[in-house]
Amino acid sequence: MKITAKLSGIAAALLILGSVGLSASQASAFSDGQIEGGNIYRVEDLTTNSGFANPVSANACDTLEYRARLYNPGSATLNSVNVQALISNEKSATNTSTLDASAPNADPASTYAFAKVNLSSAQTLSYVSGSTQLLDQNDNPVRSLPDGITISGTGVGIGNLGPSVIEFVQFKVKVSCPPTPQAPVYSCDALNIAADADRTVKITQFSTTATNGAVFSNAVVDWGDGSSPLSSANVIGQTHQYGADGTYTITATAHFTVAGKDVTASGSQCTEQVTFSPTTPPKVTPPPSTPPTTPPAAPTALVNTGPGSMIGLFSAATILGMVGYRRLLSRRLSRQ
Repeated sequence: MKITAKLSGIAAALLILGSVGLSASQASAFSDGQIEGGNIYRVEDLTTNSGFANPVSANACDTLEYRARLYNPGSATLNSVNVQALISNEKSATNTSTLDASAPNADPASTYAFAKVNLSSAQTLSYVSGSTQLLDQNDNPVRSLPDGITISGTGVGIGNLGPSVIEFVQFKVKVSCPPTPQAPVYSCDALNIAADADRTVKITQFSTTATNGAVFSNAVVDWGDGSSPLSSANVIGQTHQYGADGTYTITATAHFTVAGKDVTASGSQCTEQVTFSPTTPPKVTPPPSTPPTTPPAAPTALVNTGPGSMIGLFSAATILGMVGYRRLLSRRLSRQ
């Protein structure tokens, strides 16, 4: 009985030792490879050449480059290493990205790190397609990696990471740009009228353009006969009767509100001319255009007949006369 009890105790002790030894072996197997943590995730503002830092400051429209340092300090190769970097797509003045570097045989299986960007204004960040790369420890490109590093549950695989090996994964992100404010656009586009025999005119068409913050308010129509102008937000259908025959120029000026201020627009397209005559039907025509001014032709250069020029001409004539006289005198002397 005592021998049997002792054997049972020894067997139980051996089982416990065996179990402890197995757990230690398993722990040793998992701890042989890991992805080192710490300050392994940083950002550089490529637009300002800030250098890699965490956190980093940036402005709207800047281009950022995120870089993750992958180092295996263990003695075993890590298999099927996957890198995922989640970036919030919410509009904010701060953006914190979460890095998850993992391998099935790493201990721990995942290593997490964070990189923060402080923006000068609330903006969104977006991944730049085709920008993900794998680099060696000397920053030399090893190969391009597929897109997907910023997609939750996907990430990119870099393959195996050997003992004491350092590699980098980097990708680019674009900071959104605020929309460029467009200049207000406003114009008076068209004015058409119809005329009756009783010297009455009627506005049949009036149109304007108002965009990018400009708002049409009203139009002022000058009938051209010295009467009070018409001011209305809807001038189509409005009429006016003239007291005498003649030719009148009707002008519409459109009023708009831009940034709280009143601005106006007019032009030939919002001007009409009407003629009433006792012998002919009323006639509506565009106002005559002002003919372009033709600059006067440059004056033709005249021969300078001033005192200097006269003296020159007289001197030349005198010299020629003297030469002719000497030749004539020489001929006469030779005949004698």
